[in-house]
Amino acid sequence: MMTDPEVRQLLNWHAFEELEHKSVAFDVYRAANGPEWLRVWMMRIAVPLMTPLLILSTLVSIVATDPVGRRQPVRILRETWQLLRGPLLKGAFTEAWAFTRWGFHPDDIDTTALLEKWSEELFGKDGELVGHLR
Repeated sequence: MMTDPEVRQLLNWHAFEELEHKSVAFDVYRAANGPEWLRVWMMRIAVPLMTPLLILSTLVSIVATDPVGRRQPVRILRETWQLLRGPLLKGAFTEAWAFTRWGFHPDDIDTTALLEKWSEELFGKDGELVGHLR
């Protein structure tokens, strides 16, 4: 999937957008007086339960809908394992666990340098997505 340049560009753009707006839902929850105890405990339940469920449902979806995936389930498992251990998702569980801390806010994680780097790589003079902008 990541070998297709269009898919890779789409995922890079999506990740950039997520970083840019990482605090919006969090701030809305706080503005609506969402209780901190509920946020913390739901995250403590959701992170360990949803992570394997998300991985499993993705694998099932690939094997069920992709003819190549259906013929090569071992390859799909191997590539998924490599994706989980690779630079894209390495440490994602640890990062997600930060959301379970009392008083946590997404802005506690400084992503300024990352946004600047990817802004240039995606939208700069020779950026990957310059040809897609209108």
